[in-house]
Amino acid sequence: CVCIRNERVDMKKTRHLRWLIPLLCGAAVLAGAGVYWWKRPLSFDLGEVTSATVRDGNNGDEVILNGEDLGLLLEDIGRNRFSRHSYAGMRGGWSYYIILYSDDECLTDFLVTGEDKIQYGDFYYTASPGLDNAFLDSLFTRNQEDAP
Repeated sequence: CVCIRNERVDMKKTRHLRWLIPLLCGAAVLAGAGVYWWKRPLSFDLGEVTSATVRDGNNGDEVILNGEDLGLLLEDIGRNRFSRHSYAGMRGGWSYYIILYSDDECLTDFLVTGEDKIQYGDFYYTASPGLDNAFLDSLFTRNQEDAP
């Protein structure tokens, strides 16, 4: 009688493992997909951009880019890989606010929060190899050099 009782207990344990193993495998797949989605790089469709607006975070000055300056900005954005970054240490203001347009329609906008950091929507991204802040600075200082 004792042997039969032990066999029944072992069968109950086996039945529990039948649903526990697929459940654990499913959880592992979902966790892996979550990590992939979290670390998925951000990409911008730059092919349709016809103009851009750049606002300086220090004083609110704004410039509209087209022609050569627009090409340089798009080249700078296009050479970077944007990877999602944690919120840790991401307090403070922004350096530049960039809006990309197609004709009169806004395609996308983002904040430049540092040489290698942007905020897009509610998330922060690391730009690798980094944005050319000297170029962005020059957009606002060119005309000041000519002033008396």
